Amino acid sequence: MSEQKWRTDEVEVKQEWRTDEVEVKQEWRTDEVEVKQEWRTDEVEVKQEWRTHEVEVKQEWRTDEVEVKQEWRTDEVEVKQEWRTDEVEVKQEWRTHEVEVKQEWRTDEVEVKQKWRTDEVEVKQEWRTDEVEVKQEWRTDDLVSYVKPCRV
Repeated sequence: MSEQKWRTDEVEVKQEWRTDEVEVKQEWRTDEVEVKQEWRTDEVEVKQEWRTHEVEVKQEWRTDEVEVKQEWRTDEVEVKQEWRTDEVEVKQEWRTHEVEVKQEWRTDEVEVKQKWRTDEVEVKQEWRTDEVEVKQEWRTDDLVSYVKPCRV
Protein backbone atom coordinates (compact mmCIF):
# COMPACT_ATOMS: atom_id res chain seq x y z
CA MET A 1 0.00 0.00 0.00
CA SER A 2 1.23 3.46 -0.79
CA GLU A 3 -0.46 6.80 -0.46
CA GLN A 4 0.69 10.33 -1.24
CA LYS A 5 -1.03 13.69 -0.89
CA TRP A 6 0.15 17.22 -1.48
CA ARG A 7 -1.63 20.46 -0.99
CA THR A 8 -0.20 23.86 -1.36
CA ASP A 9 -0.90 27.49 -0.46
CA GLU A 10 1.63 26.85 1.45
CA VAL A 11 1.94 23.09 1.84
CA GLU A 12 0.37 20.07 3.43
CA VAL A 13 1.97 16.73 2.53
CA LYS A 14 1.10 13.20 3.62
CA GLN A 15 2.94 10.08 2.61
CA GLU A 16 2.39 6.47 3.61
CA TRP A 17 4.14 3.29 2.59
CA ARG A 18 3.53 -0.21 3.78
CA THR A 19 5.30 -3.37 2.86
CA ASP A 20 5.71 -6.65 4.69
CA GLU A 21 8.91 -5.27 6.23
CA VAL A 22 8.13 -1.62 6.96
CA GLU A 23 5.46 0.98 7.56
CA VAL A 24 6.26 4.66 7.04
CA LYS A 25 4.07 7.68 7.71
CA GLN A 26 5.10 11.26 7.13
CA GLU A 27 3.18 14.50 7.44
CA TRP A 28 4.19 18.11 6.97
CA ARG A 29 2.01 21.12 7.52
CA THR A 30 2.96 24.66 7.57
CA ASP A 31 1.86 28.08 8.76
CA GLU A 32 4.50 27.67 10.58
CA VAL A 33 5.23 23.96 10.68
CA GLU A 34 3.97 20.70 12.06
CA VAL A 35 5.92 17.55 11.13
CA LYS A 36 5.09 13.96 12.06
CA GLN A 37 7.13 10.93 11.10
CA GLU A 38 6.67 7.25 11.93
CA TRP A 39 8.65 4.16 11.02
CA ARG A 40 7.77 0.65 12.02
CA THR A 41 9.46 -2.62 11.36
CA ASP A 42 9.45 -5.89 13.26
CA GLU A 43 12.54 -4.69 15.14
CA VAL A 44 11.91 -1.00 15.72
CA GLU A 45 9.31 1.72 16.03
CA VAL A 46 10.20 5.40 15.71
CA LYS A 47 7.90 8.38 16.15
CA GLN A 48 8.89 12.01 15.80
CA GLU A 49 6.83 15.18 16.02
CA TRP A 50 7.73 18.82 15.74
CA ARG A 51 5.37 21.71 16.22
CA THR A 52 6.13 25.30 16.40
CA HIS A 53 4.73 28.66 17.58
CA GLU A 54 7.24 28.28 19.51
CA VAL A 55 8.18 24.60 19.62
CA GLU A 56 7.00 21.24 20.84
CA VAL A 57 9.12 18.19 19.98
CA LYS A 58 8.33 14.55 20.74
CA GLN A 59 10.51 11.58 19.91
CA GLU A 60 10.01 7.88 20.61
CA TRP A 61 12.10 4.83 19.86
CA ARG A 62 11.12 1.29 20.68
CA THR A 63 12.88 -1.97 20.14
CA ASP A 64 12.68 -5.27 21.97
CA GLU A 65 15.57 -4.09 24.16
CA VAL A 66 14.84 -0.41 24.75
CA GLU A 67 12.20 2.28 24.83
CA VAL A 68 13.12 5.97 24.69
CA LYS A 69 10.79 8.95 24.94
CA GLN A 70 11.78 12.58 24.76
CA GLU A 71 9.65 15.71 24.85
CA TRP A 72 10.47 19.38 24.74
CA ARG A 73 7.99 22.16 25.11
CA THR A 74 8.61 25.76 25.46
CA ASP A 75 7.05 29.00 26.62
CA GLU A 76 9.48 28.69 28.71
CA VAL A 77 10.48 25.03 28.76
CA GLU A 78 9.30 21.63 29.83
CA VAL A 79 11.54 18.64 29.07
CA LYS A 80 10.73 14.99 29.68
CA GLN A 81 13.00 12.05 29.00
CA GLU A 82 12.45 8.34 29.58
CA TRP A 83 14.61 5.29 28.98
CA ARG A 84 13.52 1.75 29.64
CA THR A 85 15.31 -1.51 29.22
CA ASP A 86 14.88 -4.85 30.94
CA GLU A 87 17.55 -3.76 33.44
CA VAL A 88 16.83 -0.07 34.03
CA GLU A 89 14.23 2.65 33.90
CA VAL A 90 15.18 6.34 33.93
CA LYS A 91 12.84 9.31 34.00
CA GLN A 92 13.86 12.94 33.97
CA GLU A 93 11.72 16.06 33.92
CA TRP A 94 12.54 19.73 33.94
CA ARG A 95 10.03 22.51 34.16
CA THR A 96 10.56 26.12 34.58
CA HIS A 97 8.84 29.36 35.67
CA GLU A 98 11.09 28.99 37.88
CA VAL A 99 12.18 25.35 38.03
CA GLU A 100 10.96 21.91 38.95
CA VAL A 101 13.25 18.93 38.32
CA LYS A 102 12.37 15.27 38.79
CA GLN A 103 14.68 12.33 38.27
CA GLU A 104 14.03 8.63 38.76
CA TRP A 105 16.20 5.56 38.30
CA ARG A 106 15.05 2.02 38.79
CA THR A 107 16.89 -1.24 38.48
CA ASP A 108 16.32 -4.61 40.09
CA GLU A 109 18.73 -3.57 42.85
CA VAL A 110 17.94 0.10 43.46
CA GLU A 111 15.39 2.85 43.13
CA VAL A 112 16.37 6.52 43.30
CA LYS A 113 14.05 9.51 43.21
CA GLN A 114 15.10 13.13 43.33
CA LYS A 115 13.00 16.24 43.15
CA TRP A 116 13.81 19.92 43.30
CA ARG A 117 11.28 22.67 43.31
CA THR A 118 11.73 26.29 43.91
CA ASP A 119 9.87 29.46 44.80
CA GLU A 120 11.79 29.14 47.34
CA VAL A 121 12.99 25.55 47.49
CA GLU A 122 11.80 22.05 48.16
CA VAL A 123 14.21 19.12 47.76
CA LYS A 124 13.33 15.46 48.13
CA GLN A 125 15.63 12.51 47.68
CA GLU A 126 14.89 8.81 48.10
CA TRP A 127 17.03 5.71 47.79
CA ARG A 128 15.75 2.19 48.14
CA THR A 129 17.47 -1.14 47.98
CA ASP A 130 16.55 -4.47 49.50
CA GLU A 131 18.70 -3.57 52.51
CA VAL A 132 18.09 0.13 53.00
CA GLU A 133 15.69 2.97 52.44
CA VAL A 134 16.71 6.60 52.91
CA LYS A 135 14.60 9.71 52.52
CA GLN A 136 15.78 13.29 52.68
CA GLU A 137 13.68 16.37 52.50
CA TRP A 138 14.35 20.09 52.70
CA ARG A 139 11.78 22.81 52.61
CA THR A 140 12.03 26.43 53.27
CA ASP A 141 9.53 29.12 54.06
CA ASP A 142 11.18 28.84 56.89
CA LEU A 143 13.00 25.65 56.84
CA VAL A 144 11.93 22.18 57.61
CA SER A 145 14.82 19.82 57.05
CA TYR A 146 15.22 16.21 57.93
CA VAL A 147 16.95 13.01 56.99
CA LYS A 148 14.92 9.93 57.63
CA PRO A 149 16.61 6.55 57.47
CA CYS A 150 13.62 4.25 57.32
CA ARG A 151 15.18 0.80 57.43
CA VAL A 152 18.70 -0.36 57.73
